[in-house]
Amino acid sequence: MNERNTPEEIKRLEILKSYEILDTDPESDYDNITFLASKICNVPISAITLVDEDRVWVKSKVGFDTYDANRNTSFCALAITRPEKLLSISDIKYESEFSDISEHNGFNNSGFYASVTLKSPDGYALGTLCVADFITKEITSDQLKALEILGNQISKLLELRKINLTLSKKNETLNLKYEELEQFARVVSHDIKSPLNNIISLIILLKESCIDKFDGKEKEFLEFLSESSYQLKEYVDGLLNYYKSESFQKNDAEEISIAVILEDIINVLDPKKEHTFKIPDKAVTIKNNKYAIEQILVNLISNGIKYNDKKPIIIEVDCQDLENQTILSVKDNGNGIEITDFETIFSFFKTLNKKDRFGNYGTGIGLATVKKIAEKLNGKIKLRSVINQGSEFTICFDK
Repeated sequence: MNERNTPEEIKRLEILKSYEILDTDPESDYDNITFLASKICNVPISAITLVDEDRVWVKSKVGFDTYDANRNTSFCALAITRPEKLLSISDIKYESEFSDISEHNGFNNSGFYASVTLKSPDGYALGTLCVADFITKEITSDQLKALEILGNQISKLLELRKINLTLSKKNETLNLKYEELEQFARVVSHDIKSPLNNIISLIILLKESCIDKFDGKEKEFLEFLSESSYQLKEYVDGLLNYYKSESFQKNDAEEISIAVILEDIINVLDPKKEHTFKIPDKAVTIKNNKYAIEQILVNLISNGIKYNDKKPIIIEVDCQDLENQTILSVKDNGNGIEITDFETIFSFFKTLNKKDRFGNYGTGIGLATVKKIAEKLNGKIKLRSVINQGSEFTICFDK
């Protein structure tokens, strides 16, 4: 056998361990291969082995019980030192190295052994797919070829395992970074909100008490400062709502009346009673997360008002509680959305770069929040829209 401490052997062991397969539980993909190998070669023993530093570990086996063997006395550890990938020994008593360790493998100086060496893509031997019998045997070239094909399948399984491990680790890293980013956004948004509210209050106070003392340019600057502050407040509120939606859970459901929720929302969004609302009867109830539904309705209704140049503005909210689904829809008679923009409007921080009826640009957060909440509650959002006629957002929640 090869020396254990050579650079080549150290590298081989490093590659073997990179698969993170040693001491893992049995898997049907590997067990199916050992079953086929034993049947194809008509032998009682078959195994997938991996040669570790001091042992030979068995990933899958047919015909024996042990999972570990001493590397110094293992047929498979000896097989991977042979230059040929395919090895077939009809009678081990005529192979001195195998004969010398035959008793340690349960053979009485005679028997059959064949194997295909499992190699990494860069040629390092990892272990074997082997078959054995306690009697002498000759296997055909077709059987040996089948053994090689099965061995290649094992190598592909090992490489697929490594790819999945790599992807899984990258995914864990990305999730961790995403969680850190979310936490950062929550903290920053929260810390900005308080001083921003103070700035807005001071601007309002300044407008009320000192506006007559300003000339045209100063008034323009003050108005610009006011608009910018409110725009920033929308961003901050949008961010907080977006990340707050992570906590919404479908199992936090309660019986709610859409009409009751809408009364409070309408009072806030239409304090002067300028718009027309068509809403469900109070008797119409659904079972869902109340705060999540409120957030969805606030976003959709406020958009229906902001992006609307009609008089009167008409908002229709409908709700249907079906056997397998709850359907919630918000329809407006606003500006409408181009079909080519449907995907964009639901993307976080992506906007259509269009001003609303108050002269402000969107934040690109509101509809992304609606979509995120809907998906958290096992819902799917659909949109129908016609330019200059209006839009209808429909969310179907699976029960």
